[in-house]
Amino acid sequence: MAATAVVGSFSFALVLVMRVAGLLAPVDNGLASGYVVQGFGLDGSGVQPAWAWPLEALLVFAVVWLMFETPGAGRRVMMLLTALVLMLALSPVLALWGVFWSPAAAGLGTAWGGACALLWTRQHPMPCELPEEQELRGGKIIPMNGTEQKEDQAADKQRSGNPPAKGGKKPRQRRK
Repeated sequence: MAATAVVGSFSFALVLVMRVAGLLAPVDNGLASGYVVQGFGLDGSGVQPAWAWPLEALLVFAVVWLMFETPGAGRRVMMLLTALVLMLALSPVLALWGVFWSPAAAGLGTAWGGACALLWTRQHPMPCELPEEQELRGGKIIPMNGTEQKEDQAADKQRSGNPPAKGGKKPRQRRK
């Protein structure tokens, strides 16, 4: 959850900076005028609705969280691409209802957050992948406290009749 907060916050900060600096205004105005030319019932001003900021925050954080909770790099990429396509498809659907929403900022933040989440998941083990990648000793995940090693040493001792050497290894048999 902490990784989601970090990556999502930086990605949403990118959205905020781009929106406040006005770097996305030409894209928004061009999209709004394109909808007007196509016959959508918009005024063509390119002004975002009041709910655009919370929607963009929700989309960025949700996609980043889903990226961290999805096992496998291929699935993560497909999930990110699906989210971006659905986000882009939301704009013309809202324009049919006479509401203008530009997916430029949300798409940029979501793509950036997804790319950062992909990089993060390549460097850090994700909880959703631990059972698949670390199935050791009969399907158990080895705990960090070391009790599993003591149990294995006791089982080895019972099977072989020889006590394990120091460090948990069996003594080597000499060749004759």
